[in-house]
Amino acid sequence: MRLGVAPSGRRSAADAVELARRAEDAGLDEVWVSEDYLERGAFAVAGAMAAATERMRVGLGVVNPWTRHIALTAMEAHALDEIADGRSVLGIGAS
Repeated sequence: MRLGVAPSGRRSAADAVELARRAEDAGLDEVWVSEDYLERGAFAVAGAMAAATERMRVGLGVVNPWTRHIALTAMEAHALDEIADGRSVLGIGAS
């Protein structure tokens, strides 16, 4: 069983990254960022979390293909996976 955390989009990006650091220190396995309308960009926050952690998986759940072009999603997901050194997970769905 893997345990993870999903910080609310209503917190600042810096607070979300700090939560990811603390979660990793506490032994959690995953951190998930949601792509919520009118909140911080999920890829930017996930990238910062990936850069600030070493072993936990960084997931995006979910990215909406109707509001974010699939080519842009692929570009961002690839960059995130490079930053995360293969630890990223991408969820795609209609909210």
